[in-house]
This record gives sequence, C-alpha cells and structure tokens, in this order.
Amino acid sequence: PSCRPTPRPLLVEIDTACVMFFSIEYGLRLITSAFTRMELAEKEKQLLLNMLVSEEVLPTPSRLRRVLQFTVLPSNMLDLCAIIPWYIESIIPGTGENGFIQVVRLTRVIRAFRLGRRFEAVVIIMRSLKRSFRALYVLMLNLLLGMV
Repeated sequence: PSCRPTPRPLLVEIDTACVMFFSIEYGLRLITSAFTRMELAEKEKQLLLNMLVSEEVLPTPSRLRRVLQFTVLPSNMLDLCAIIPWYIESIIPGTGENGFIQVVRLTRVIRAFRLGRRFEAVVIIMRSLKRSFRALYVLMLNLLLGMV
C-alpha cells in the first residue's frame, strides 16, 4: 500500500483559489509595470526632488524595459516562483514528488513572511525568534542528542 499523504479536497480547492488570486495579482502588477514610472518612486527624497526641479529631461525607459526591470526584481521573481509549481503540477501530473518542485513550493512561505513585515504582530514574533536563536539552537541540539 502507498503511504503517500493525500490532501483533503477542501484544501486542494483553497490552494487553487489562492494560486488563482495570486496569479491575477501578479498578472495585474506585470501589466501595470509597463506604465509605472519607477524612477520617480526613489526612496531618496532629495534625489527625487532634484530630478523633479532640474531642467534636464528625464530619460523615459520603454514599456518593455519597464516590464523587464519589474520581472528581474528579486521580490517579483519570488512571487513568480511561488505560483509556478501549481501550474507545472497541473500541466504535468506527478511532478509534485519532485524534490525541486517541493523546494520551489516553499517560496510561498517566504512570500508570506515578506507580506508579514507589514503586520506588527509578525514583526514582534520575528524579532523574538531572532533574539532567542541561541536558546532555540541549544534546544534543538539537545533534542538531536536525545534522539541519537
């Protein structure tokens, strides 16, 4: 008998709905990136002010260049990696057992942590984990030694 876990149908439907939602969101961001002037969204306020009041003409990148700049940003590549495994598994059944696909699927967790930076509770939990890393390391070491 096979001991492979099988997901419950409700969880499969929730996963599909989440992937569809994130796919639509990523697609809309990709489309609108062609029309977004990211050079005006500089974090340095003084640089932005100098750009806006100077008399020289700002170079305007082409729409294709803007889309390419959008796609090569690490955060956007991470978002794409979070939704791609679902499509690969839908097109080629049985690829879910592939180790590479499972690792790429973990980028969903990273995406959730990135989203969590905006929520104070998650920031507090992450700060607490960071501060207690040594204690957790000792605990894990003792657990590992206890199992051996």
